[in-house]
Amino acid sequence: MKKLLSALLALALCGTMSLTAFAANTQIEPDSDPQSGDIQVTFSVDPAYTVTIPATVELGQTATISAENVVVAYGSQVEVSLTGTSGASNAFTLTSTEGATIDYTVKNGETLVNVGDTVLTVDPATAASGNVTLSFTEPDSTKFSGDYIGNVTFTVAVKEVIS
Repeated sequence: MKKLLSALLALALCGTMSLTAFAANTQIEPDSDPQSGDIQVTFSVDPAYTVTIPATVELGQTATISAENVVVAYGSQVEVSLTGTSGASNAFTLTSTEGATIDYTVKNGETLVNVGDTVLTVDPATAASGNVTLSFTEPDSTKFSGDYIGNVTFTVAVKEVIS
């Protein structure tokens, strides 16, 4: 009885399995009208890109951020934005181990970059790659010696191209 019940349960389980539905093939015979058929051609491309953000930069130097091999949905682009700093209230400030602080600026050419600014945009309709070189400007003077450290956060997003 157990074997019969097990067999019935297994058969019921097989009946609940999903089946893949395929479109019917076109059969053309001598008396078919029309004497032609269509085949659907498909191709899938996954989104891809590589954005490189340097691990470190010293004040007074530059850092190049790049986006390469950009493949995103039609009408979209890759955007890299400066979205935060480790300074209080997102200030461009470095702090020493002793607690001293110094301020600095970030520039794209001669233009100051602020938190929230987009620094790089790559639209694959016009180019598959791009880069931007940012200058991290040292202060004119400092009051205290020491090793200062801080972070700048960049965020990558795929966004709709706005004409």
